[in-house]
Amino acid sequence: MRANLDVSSILPPQPMLAGVSAFNLHINRILTFNPLETEDLSAWQSPKQTLMQAQGDCKDYALLKYAALLKSGVSARVVIGEIKTVMKDNPQHAWCAAYIEGFWRALDNMFDQIIRVDEYSNWLPLAALGETSMVRFVAAQEFTIDDVLNERRSS
Repeated sequence: MRANLDVSSILPPQPMLAGVSAFNLHINRILTFNPLETEDLSAWQSPKQTLMQAQGDCKDYALLKYAALLKSGVSARVVIGEIKTVMKDNPQHAWCAAYIEGFWRALDNMFDQIIRVDEYSNWLPLAALGETSMVRFVAAQEFTIDDVLNERRSS
């Protein structure tokens, strides 16, 4: 078990790109990627479990980064999507996106540097989950959990 489970403590009080970049690098360094889980995006573990086990797959990294960024006041999302490849089926992938200094930027376990999402063409985002809403990129529609529940009640 790790002594310090509060990874958000390395973020500055008003995080800027340099602080969030250091945070991203730190998380990518202290965890070991577990490729056995990546084939099934249905198995999720909590950020605390990820830290205690010191390993996870892409969605575990994304959830941990998302939780810590939210705690520090940074607007963030967990993005579910695919990596575009020349193969028949694109592999599923998850990453964290954070709104920093006027741009959405990807914090991915595959890269130590933070990349502006509009500058990286090999990701195919399908949905982004935030604290209060979800965006489906195929339909470009944002909705809240209450919207879904209200729609079901009226049907």
